[in-house]
Amino acid sequence: MHQPLAEMKAHVRAASDHMLLMWAIF
Repeated sequence: MHQPLAEMKAHVRAASDHMLLMWAIF
């Protein structure tokens, strides 16, 4: 089964982690 909601959560989580990484650099 494909779970778009779970995929969306994973995408948002990855995006937020990336943002934190960018903020850590600056």
